[in-house]
Amino acid sequence: MKTLLILLLVLAVLFLLLLLLLRPDPSARKKMAPFVGRRYAHRGLHCAQDGIPENSLPAFRRAVEAGYGIELDLHLTTDGRLVVFHDDTLDRVCGVTGRVDEKSYAELQQLRLLGTEERIPLFSEVLDIVAGKIPMIVEVKYQKNYPALCEKMMSQLRDYTGLYCVESFHPQVILWMKNHAPAVARGLLSDRYTEGEGNMTRLTPATWASQQLLFNWLTAPDFIAYKFEDRKGYCLRACVRTWGAQEVSWTIRKKEDLLACEADGSIPIFERFDPDEP
Repeated sequence: MKTLLILLLVLAVLFLLLLLLLRPDPSARKKMAPFVGRRYAHRGLHCAQDGIPENSLPAFRRAVEAGYGIELDLHLTTDGRLVVFHDDTLDRVCGVTGRVDEKSYAELQQLRLLGTEERIPLFSEVLDIVAGKIPMIVEVKYQKNYPALCEKMMSQLRDYTGLYCVESFHPQVILWMKNHAPAVARGLLSDRYTEGEGNMTRLTPATWASQQLLFNWLTAPDFIAYKFEDRKGYCLRACVRTWGAQEVSWTIRKKEDLLACEADGSIPIFERFDPDEP
């Protein structure tokens, strides 16, 4: 009987410790309140059939005109320019080999997006189009010089009066935001990582910990952006339900999933359809 009581006590302590590890920023709900009730176009309101590629100026302009928020991705070039592009490499979108962060801005300007005449845009160009009219979810892509990327991003946003928040798959980026820009809402991206798939192709203890949100105690995120299909895990539910972190769901490609997401209190990031169309 005594052994059983000790075991139950240990399990209770471990459970409380897990809850503490999952704790977000105490002011998470307040910081995220302005973003709730909006729908966010993934990489802009792009449409391949209409020749509007992802993360392009026309895609962002189209989202602004439709009144949707946008999600976009940032890289830093070798000459210190912030460009908007999703993949780490150029193969899929531009048809050439090489990493984005190993190219200069001039080199990137020679490329085109998905067979169109559109070029990789600067973050400053996107800010000019958005101009505070819609909210933005800005994903910082992880690279070795991520502090320089974050510093450049915040310098460009210093005088920007529009609504934005910052997210990343890498806890170090979120920790940088916590330490250097604590007033800006920050979020951790995650999903059920599978070997050879997704944003982390090699399963490691760090990958597993990120999947389970166990870096929250260090980074104190305001929101958790989790893959919609993989969002039913205990750690995510505890972080949202117990501690009050805002949930964001990506990437939604069906109207019924978007409605289910909103009914559950999550913020949807969608693509490949227009939610306002019947």
